[in-house]
Amino acid sequence: MSLRKKVVSGFSAELVAQLFGVIFSGLLLVILARLLTAEQYGLLYLSISIFSVIILITSFGFSRSAARYITDYEENDPGQIPYIIRASLLYCAVALLVVGFSFTVFQEQISHWLGEPDLQPLLLVGILYIIFYSFVEYCRRIFQGFKSIKKSATLHVVNTSFKFVFVVLLVVIGFDAVGALVGYVVGLVVTSLFGAVLLYRTVKAYESSAKVEPGLRRKLFEYSLPITLTSSGTVLIKRVDVILIGFFLNPVAVGYYTVSKQIIDFVVKPANSLGFSISPRYSEQVSKGNYSRAATLYQDALHSMVLLYAPAAIGLFLVADPAVTLIFGQEYHGAIPVVQMFSIYVLIQAISYVTGSGLDYLGKAKFRAILKGTIAVGNVVLNIILIPTIGITGAALATVLTYGFYVTGNVYLMHCELPLDWAKIAANTIKALLIASVMGAIVFALSAYITGYLSLIAVIGTGIAIWATLSIATGVVEPQEIRAHMGV
Repeated sequence: MSLRKKVVSGFSAELVAQLFGVIFSGLLLVILARLLTAEQYGLLYLSISIFSVIILITSFGFSRSAARYITDYEENDPGQIPYIIRASLLYCAVALLVVGFSFTVFQEQISHWLGEPDLQPLLLVGILYIIFYSFVEYCRRIFQGFKSIKKSATLHVVNTSFKFVFVVLLVVIGFDAVGALVGYVVGLVVTSLFGAVLLYRTVKAYESSAKVEPGLRRKLFEYSLPITLTSSGTVLIKRVDVILIGFFLNPVAVGYYTVSKQIIDFVVKPANSLGFSISPRYSEQVSKGNYSRAATLYQDALHSMVLLYAPAAIGLFLVADPAVTLIFGQEYHGAIPVVQMFSIYVLIQAISYVTGSGLDYLGKAKFRAILKGTIAVGNVVLNIILIPTIGITGAALATVLTYGFYVTGNVYLMHCELPLDWAKIAANTIKALLIASVMGAIVFALSAYITGYLSLIAVIGTGIAIWATLSIATGVVEPQEIRAHMGV
């Protein structure tokens, strides 16, 4: 199978899984927003944000480090792979034991510090969420290292399915936010069991070498450190803002902000899919000496992100006002300015997905970690300044500014690693932005007539049709490329 077909196959599998997740997670988002009060909704996702910070410490970058070395050793010395798995699992287990015990002890203090006593029941369930989410994420990253994107995608589908069923069931019968969190845990437990079976079968195919390579465990541990710093920055940017909103404001504000961020997460799922599937391929090509091929892969991915997400950002800004109230109800009207601010973040995040993880596979985790750590500290400082002064919109502004600087640095690092054709990148970017601007002008003219669900769908559909027509007419997208990606 050619490299292009391998990338498209992995991307297609991950994209289908992510789209499946988008549909059911979107339905879940709307159902929870309708069944729970804004305060209960805010408490649920405030607790999940806290768990995400704990999970970062628990995983400690071991799964990503193991995935990187699996990619390296699979070609040259596959007998070391079982040792990589055993060492990474041991490291994860020790970290989970220490962090899980500490979290259990300090649960009450956390809810007291945030001034939210109603958070306590959710934190009691949290230890189970932390354990099983950590293992599911470990399995997905290990399968990414094996370039078994279909197995990783399957885990995502299983988790999404069971999570949706049990969250809705428990909330409908009256268990509110705690029931929703228990539903999340049930989905993770089932997915963990399934992931353990897949992982065992995958690793069993590799026969262990007579002895472990000297220093392998140490390399695995040391490379996890910069990855942990990078992940820490990600959590500070994506999760600590939610915790700070809970601290400075109230659970209702958390609910508004969380709805806004979840909308953005849904929009960038395709970018996440492409980044997840293509990142190991950069390293694969570089290890073979194909630097120009790796550069072409990245340039094509970057072009796709700008072409898709520049119009998405403009369209989201224009339809945010009617969309939020029509979908989630008038109670969430306060989320509209946050969604509009985050529309810029859509394009920034899309570029990050096809750049950041690739740098880890190219051995640049240390440099990315320094950049991410610096930006994350700046993000926290800006949040502390802006949230008390301009509220939740300030938190969104802090994220957009700091993440914009971070992604710019990531692209520069990729430029240092690969021979990128910047003239071609600039030309493609200008064309994509012009197409997005024309589409945006037409959508803006039509948006004045939005009065209901059908009108909203019609405007969005018109915008997509205009974008596709202009893209093909100007040669930015070739029809045969569309057919190739669809497998026709």
